Amino acid sequence: MDKLEKNDLLSWLDFDELKSIQTSFYHIAGMPICAYSIDGEPLTSKVGGTTFCDILVQQNKKTNSMCERCRLYSAQECFKVQRAVYSYCYLGLIEICCPIIVDGKMVAYITGGMVFDRPPVESEIKHFAELHDLDPDMLWEAALKVPVKPQHVVERAAEGLFNYSYILSKSADSRIRSFRATSEIEKAAQMKNDFLANMSHEIRTPMNAVIGMAELATQEEISPTAREYLENIQSSGKTLLHIINDILDYSKISSGKMSIFEEKYSPISLIRDVTSIISNRLRDKADRIFLKIDVDPDIPMSLVGDFARIQQVIINLANNAVKFTNTGYIKISYECTYKEYRNCKLKVTVKDTGIGIKKEDHDKLFSSFTQVDSRRNRNVEGTGLGLAIVKQLISLMHGTVSLESEYGIGSTFSFEIPQEISDPSPLCKVNDPRQYIFLTVIEDHNMFSSFHDAVDKLGMYTQAFDYSEISKASLLSWIDDHKALDKYVFFDDLSYEMGFFEKVGFDFEKHPEIKLIYLTEGKQEDKKVENSEEKPAENPTELPKGTIVVKSPITTISLATILEGVNESQARAGKSKSEKQLSFTAPEAKIMVVDDIPMNLKLAERLLAKLQIKVDLASSGQECLEKLVKEDYDLIFMDHMMPGLDGIDTVRLIRRFHTRYNEVPIIALTANVMEDAKKMFLDEGMSDIIPKPIEVKVLHEKLLEWLPKEKIVPAN
Repeated sequence: MDKLEKNDLLSWLDFDELKSIQTSFYHIAGMPICAYSIDGEPLTSKVGGTTFCDILVQQNKKTNSMCERCRLYSAQECFKVQRAVYSYCYLGLIEICCPIIVDGKMVAYITGGMVFDRPPVESEIKHFAELHDLDPDMLWEAALKVPVKPQHVVERAAEGLFNYSYILSKSADSRIRSFRATSEIEKAAQMKNDFLANMSHEIRTPMNAVIGMAELATQEEISPTAREYLENIQSSGKTLLHIINDILDYSKISSGKMSIFEEKYSPISLIRDVTSIISNRLRDKADRIFLKIDVDPDIPMSLVGDFARIQQVIINLANNAVKFTNTGYIKISYECTYKEYRNCKLKVTVKDTGIGIKKEDHDKLFSSFTQVDSRRNRNVEGTGLGLAIVKQLISLMHGTVSLESEYGIGSTFSFEIPQEISDPSPLCKVNDPRQYIFLTVIEDHNMFSSFHDAVDKLGMYTQAFDYSEISKASLLSWIDDHKALDKYVFFDDLSYEMGFFEKVGFDFEKHPEIKLIYLTEGKQEDKKVENSEEKPAENPTELPKGTIVVKSPITTISLATILEGVNESQARAGKSKSEKQLSFTAPEAKIMVVDDIPMNLKLAERLLAKLQIKVDLASSGQECLEKLVKEDYDLIFMDHMMPGLDGIDTVRLIRRFHTRYNEVPIIALTANVMEDAKKMFLDEGMSDIIPKPIEVKVLHEKLLEWLPKEKIVPAN
């Protein structure tokens, strides 16, 4: 066995398979069989045998060496001609030898037979015995007990043994190929991960400046048009990041490195973010597609789950709907299908009026890099990874995905995932819903149905007027009929552009008890118009002072927000308290930011300056080390990929030679968002990471966590 362990190729043999082959051959051919290494040592116990060979001949050192030479010679001949061969030994026995070939090399051989193909000749046997100091009578007596097999039986046995040795050889080769393939796959996977990490860094680094600077610019006093441009820049930048994230996520999932991180989150924040992203996507469509958002108001205010992954799944499904819908609408619905104590099931449905999917193509949809009906969809962009990622992410979250589709009519994708309930209070609620009465002059069918769905879900009542029916008399009659109720008049783009105010001839500014709500598909932000000087291009009439402008799609959340008079930013996710906690300054704190890209340094400096934090900048690891000697810092933000001393090397030197910084947190600023990146940074002495592009919210959270508590000044 020692030699077996030393011979790498021999180790690929399946010895259980070899023993099974020996047993089969013995029972079928009725001939002894054994396997030997090329050194002549038995690899397995011999199956079958005779006194003639096993005791008398092979126990004799001189005659046994002759047998070994014969066996090896026959095996080598078989290896050369690649077919079964057999030979006669010195005593007239037929011996079949077949090679075991692994990776193109003969590493062992099987020998079988040891029979006569004709009766033995006594004089020849006894003569051989005398020459080799064997007992002639004993050897002759043993020879008479050796089986005699006809030549055609021997030939069939030789072919059979060759087939057995071929099977053994191919099995070993298959294992080697599998091992090598696995090694190559692992090597390729590592190369892929390295490539993706580098690609992510190269793209995320400039995107950090693009998105970050755009966000800073939106905080300045700028015109609505400029703000819109900047928001489009942010949206496009985030779209690019979504593509990169899809590729990275597929890599993580396929390598088994994707993890689900559960934390408390708000469905309102989820719904708001998804709506904003998909609305921006729809603006790029040449045709007008209406976005409907249907929200069950009884969804719990706060849930526990992987907010980012859930959002990613919804966006992937909705983006898919945007790609393949050219007329009609896209509807995203949110509901809880099950609630019990602290657990529920969140169901999200994305329905479209797009091109639909053939029934035979349903199973292909969730395959990687696949786009069904490619001839029809050749103008549609995408990696083909979206739905594959959706299915795998939902599986990781212990949920299910379903599809209903009719070719040429549209598709409905939905998923259900279990979630823990953190705050069971309803997502949106209107106190005393019967106190409100609505009059609607909404000509757009999709907007009308969305509005009425929201009203019904909140348990309220509305009275609808066609544009042709509305007049000053009908409006005054409606006001008179509902004197005791809070009255709201809703109108949309179409009715406004058709001359709603001229047709009614009513001075709303003199009746502040009647609140005007303008539902628009325009790009303006939700706001209260105090002094509207801008007019729609097709309508000369100004919006009356006090008109509330609400951007479509309207939902139960936005409607409840309007009625309750709560600023939506405060109502998000039931997180008003935590959002207030993110409002702070730290004028006594001092931070160093290390990055080799000037734009990133400028961005970080601007973001921190808004919090009144003293900021020192270093463009290299070496400059950072030089400044540490002269100043004291409360926290260091360290870029990872820098020429010369990179971030990790710099941190190693800080932790080793600047002992007064042992307790000072160092946070990595990194574009490497691969799954094992954080562990690597922590192992190298960093305290935490902030992925690029830097999100203001994440930056604030990290500052609150790592800055000295006594230097944090909460906002009033």
